[in-house]
Amino acid sequence: MKETFPALSKFAEDDLVKGEQEKIAKNPDLRSLYSDIIEQNNFDRLREKSEVQLHNLEIRYFGDLHPEDNEFAQKEEKIREFTQFVESLIPVRTDPNEYDEYISPERSGNIKSFGPQDTLVRSEQFVYGSFAKIGHLMSQGRHQRLLDIDDIAPRAQIVMQDIANVVARVEGDQSAVEKYLLNLFDWENGKKILAFYLASVFDTTQQAMDALSGTGGNPQIAQRWENMFTYYNRSFKPKSTEEFLAQKSRDEEQTLIFRERMQKMLENTGIEPPLSIEIRVKDTAKTAK
Repeated sequence: MKETFPALSKFAEDDLVKGEQEKIAKNPDLRSLYSDIIEQNNFDRLREKSEVQLHNLEIRYFGDLHPEDNEFAQKEEKIREFTQFVESLIPVRTDPNEYDEYISPERSGNIKSFGPQDTLVRSEQFVYGSFAKIGHLMSQGRHQRLLDIDDIAPRAQIVMQDIANVVARVEGDQSAVEKYLLNLFDWENGKKILAFYLASVFDTTQQAMDALSGTGGNPQIAQRWENMFTYYNRSFKPKSTEEFLAQKSRDEEQTLIFRERMQKMLENTGIEPPLSIEIRVKDTAKTAK
């Protein structure tokens, strides 16, 4: 494996890093994918991997339905709505520094809040952001800077769960890097994958917005979503105790339904819920004018 940024060399002997290196070395397919996508920054390989996953999600979404079936048409309309929803999401970086262009820690020499898991995915080479309202905790609150989509799109990656949360979710001999790579996509395919994922879990885009804006990238929920993810209808304004209790019951039922769909998605595709979704851009990222 290549050496990481010198300022992070202290993590080379960390047990997590050494353990992941051993798992990667023992798995030829993972070793090839890791070398191409993480170490070599081969964007074509990332795009190819993402296209395969998108194709599989599309097949899963439509199932055995024939294009002439009414249900097929309904599902087509639904995915169009979710695609429009994802396209409307605004990429942002929250930073007290208002620059025309942000640069990666590797280029700036400014390393903050890095752990051993970050060296595994070369975080120092990327400018990080997320989506306004539904994104990672770091994209919420004050100092949101809009990122220039035309600038970032050719180099941007979308990852459903940040590496710290991925590490917390692996068990036994499972590789955190392998799980991370399963949830890492190029920008264009990543948006389509996100749309198919959300359309497979939620019934409406408003439900998706309510669910994702409610988590805000909370690490506990992202790491323990099977038990901690909770849905509630944010647009409902009860006028009485009876209405409140009735809606609370409906939300609890929806929570269980959405959790089950998320679990099936994970089991069938390896894709995690986008509860700490990140945008990472190689080297630099301009802000929108």
